[in-house]
Amino acid sequence: MSAALRQRPKSGAAGAGGWLASAWGMLLAVTLALLLPLGAWAQQPLPPGTYGFIDTVEYDATKSMVRITGWCYDSQNQRLPKDFLVRVGDAEKRIAVPERKTRPSVGVHFQDGDRIALEFTLELRYPRYLAGGEQPVSVIARFEDGGRFDVQASSPAAGKVQGPDTPGRHWVIAAAVAGAIALLLLPGSGGLQARLGTWVGGHRRAVAGGIAGIFLVLVGIGATGSSLELLLGRTDQGPHPFLSPDSAMTHVAGQPRGVRSDDWMVVTASALAQANHEPPFPVINRHLGLDGQNMMVIGMTGVPVWHVSALARPATWGFFALPLDKALAWYWYFPFFACLLALWWLLEVLAPGRPGRNLALSAVFCVAPYAAGWSHWPLYVVFFPSGALAATLLMLRHRAGPRLWGLALALGWFLAGFALVLYPPWQITVATLYALVLAAWLADNRRQIAWGRLTPLAFALAVAVMAALLYFWWHDAREAISAMRNTVYPGQRAALRGGDLSILVLLRGFGNADTLSNLQNSVFNESEFGSYLLLLLAIWFLCLQQARSRGPHRWVVAACALFTVFTVVFGVWGIPLALSKAMFWHYVSSSRIDLALGLACLLVLACLPAPAAAPRRTAPVVLGLLSAAVAALAMAGIPEDFHPGLSATLLASMAVAVGLMAYWLVQGKVAHSIALTAVVYVAATVDFNPVALAPSHVALNETVQRYVTGPAGADGKATPRRVLALLPSTSNAMALAAAGVPMVNGVFYYPQPSVWRGMHLPAGEQDTVNRYQHLTFVQETMPAPAAYRVVNPTPDTVRVLVDPRRFDFAQAGAQVVVGNAGIFELGENPRLRLLGKHEGWAWYEVAAAAP
Repeated sequence: MSAALRQRPKSGAAGAGGWLASAWGMLLAVTLALLLPLGAWAQQPLPPGTYGFIDTVEYDATKSMVRITGWCYDSQNQRLPKDFLVRVGDAEKRIAVPERKTRPSVGVHFQDGDRIALEFTLELRYPRYLAGGEQPVSVIARFEDGGRFDVQASSPAAGKVQGPDTPGRHWVIAAAVAGAIALLLLPGSGGLQARLGTWVGGHRRAVAGGIAGIFLVLVGIGATGSSLELLLGRTDQGPHPFLSPDSAMTHVAGQPRGVRSDDWMVVTASALAQANHEPPFPVINRHLGLDGQNMMVIGMTGVPVWHVSALARPATWGFFALPLDKALAWYWYFPFFACLLALWWLLEVLAPGRPGRNLALSAVFCVAPYAAGWSHWPLYVVFFPSGALAATLLMLRHRAGPRLWGLALALGWFLAGFALVLYPPWQITVATLYALVLAAWLADNRRQIAWGRLTPLAFALAVAVMAALLYFWWHDAREAISAMRNTVYPGQRAALRGGDLSILVLLRGFGNADTLSNLQNSVFNESEFGSYLLLLLAIWFLCLQQARSRGPHRWVVAACALFTVFTVVFGVWGIPLALSKAMFWHYVSSSRIDLALGLACLLVLACLPAPAAAPRRTAPVVLGLLSAAVAALAMAGIPEDFHPGLSATLLASMAVAVGLMAYWLVQGKVAHSIALTAVVYVAATVDFNPVALAPSHVALNETVQRYVTGPAGADGKATPRRVLALLPSTSNAMALAAAGVPMVNGVFYYPQPSVWRGMHLPAGEQDTVNRYQHLTFVQETMPAPAAYRVVNPTPDTVRVLVDPRRFDFAQAGAQVVVGNAGIFELGENPRLRLLGKHEGWAWYEVAAAAP
């Protein structure tokens, strides 16, 4: 027990009474400690009253948390505090539910004290704007009757905490912003931007060829930004437990991101499973689950399938024609470069005459945190409709000629590719925006439309190309699509009407310069927190200005303004469900509106007219100040649980940057605003995705190959046996699948009925497994006769808890079981025979395994 105990003063005591009571409590404790023998002191009861001390105060830098331990008890009324008020520096926070446990060394001094949870642990985030260095800490315990007890520190160290200084990266961001602003304020910066724009306009083909050349160089060296290191391992680290050393990634820079598991562990791992299937690139991959998986239902970039519909999935083309390392590079970088060129093309058609600005806008959109945070998939979504809209607008300007038919073929291809992205939240929002822009463009250019007698035939050809590609896809994917529609998740999710997003979360992009690469201990993950710098006040002001003028893009700007207002209303307040269904927005989550919203703002900037000879002075200043205030309030107002690492330095630098961006936009210096936006975006994304060189092949190591390979068949060829991985993550299961191993478990887009029939799953539990799922098997000892049970930790997870001693793995279709070598119970299972151990994993053959 602590060498000093403090008794609580009577209710209402203050001033001299308070310190006299404190002195008396301290004197009593010291006297007892000095005068009583140790054995007697250990059992000496204390007079009725309130006692307690702070024992330790620590700052956990990995979690940005202050942890306080101590104890407190009111023995007179036999009660514990209902909550605590903790003050760190000048910031105070109430903690209602502390972590409690017993403390025998203190409990012996109170009646039944050994059974009372006297000890408390209080955790709170270090106050957001509190300076670093030494800060005082105080704790007040509060009781149900309103009584308060000042819990004193048991030592000087227990009354203070060493807080963190402003993170160095925030100073780097501030310096980058300040440096960019200083350069943009130089007298010659505007002229330089104009000359660059003129040069781009005179060398469009060379610039486009240079962009394509960079893409081909990256493909040629096999570079990728995927976090595949987490699946395949790294050449500079220890051996992978299952894969051969030459299957590992060669790390170059950055750190792999576990949060991007839907890329490296699902989509890209499935693409590798296609490449290593025998024969390669099947429609049904028989290695993924007992029933196999139809690989044409995988969305986003898709996976390589030897099928006519692969013509509309260009990100997968590398797998058919290139070595694996270069195919993976193509797979990663194609969305970025394809979107860059397609969006530039669209802006050149939509708002010609500003090639430099249009290229810069396209580049800024492609390096935005939202794109980087989702593995460039948003760019792939935008690539197809951007190309389709550009082709449509050009077709409406050409009456006849070979170019009309070429554009028609391209339009059909773009539309089919867009449909096969298979992610409705992004597809529907972007399609709505582009449909409005098309209608508005027709209104702006109604006198310039060249509608000839061949124009309807050209559009009919485009529809025919799209329909043919989608028909062949649907013919071979319809059964899998039907199975997905009938799943509990995501097939039967409730219709959505929006209204799930706070305005603060909508504007979270103001903090992305820090959060994309450094978000920790947040209720969001890095990808979900990614967004755009939405300068909505400036955008809406400029739209109003355009509406009053009769410029060439009046209706396009109005359409974009209408879309941004509608989207904000949908996300923050919601719309009637009937309207949501009529627009197909009932498939759209409020958290997925950022892509179309950011794209609409970009289109407005592309359509802005040249600045007036004598620009207004008041409006830019007012909009700049208002935008800076909105950025500061949004960043300061967002809960600490959302953005724990925010500092005053970061907030101030971003508020200044946003204010200047808006000021320059309204003043007509769009290039200045784009340049500063680019600096902030690059600061956010430069170190998010890693850079690595992909392997030329992915294969099992020799030892695991022996465990997995079955006996030779009649043709003399030995085939791999089906493996069940016993562990709580699907990463190793998908690594084995990526190497061409048939698996019982992994990631499945629809359920595997044969598994559950073999396990005799009760009919009442079918909804548990009827979903898109990360299927895992995990050991858990359970009373007989039960040998397994199925649970859903999350909507997209199916976890089978099995008793490793009694579960019949053959019922699940397994021929080989692999588990951690520390699961000794597997050795007690009479239906398993140990094949061997390798790199901490034990491999077992299943007796009488299903074929």
